[in-house]
Amino acid sequence: MDSSKPAYAQELRRGISGFTSFTLCFTNAAIIPALFMQMDYGFRTGGPAVMLYGWLLVGLFTVITGSVMAEICSTYPVSGSVYYWAGALAKPEDAAFASYLTGWANFCGGFSFLVTISFGLARILVGLLKMNYQVMAKNGMIDREEDVGVTVAIAISLSTVWCLQNLKRIDD
Repeated sequence: MDSSKPAYAQELRRGISGFTSFTLCFTNAAIIPALFMQMDYGFRTGGPAVMLYGWLLVGLFTVITGSVMAEICSTYPVSGSVYYWAGALAKPEDAAFASYLTGWANFCGGFSFLVTISFGLARILVGLLKMNYQVMAKNGMIDREEDVGVTVAIAISLSTVWCLQNLKRIDD
């Protein structure tokens, strides 16, 4: 057997369907989940005015960031995305570190997104459970400390399931 040749045919699939591309973009934007997950906290701590102007300000900066990213993408339309861009825009001696730092920032952002959505969905599920078990809540069988524990357990379970799901290929 010749060890210089791979045992299998190398294949790099780069294509994804239009629907897959749409769902990835829509999921990463997370506008709807982000809007409803923390709305009660915003209304309790800041009120409607702070929520309105906060969303408008965040929306403005999101549009500015998207415009900057679109300009960079049109200037450097290559695979590698933000990692390549960070290296290309940095000084040559700092290019590797800029790409490395960008990779970790991207990972931390993705991980925090996953945890936030998991926690928000867990809060919704706990609320639904409490609505179904109103008698238990009225009799004091469900209290605030149990809510936190159940919420955290559901959030960890959801995060684990989503992490396992991400092990699958995107184009399968």
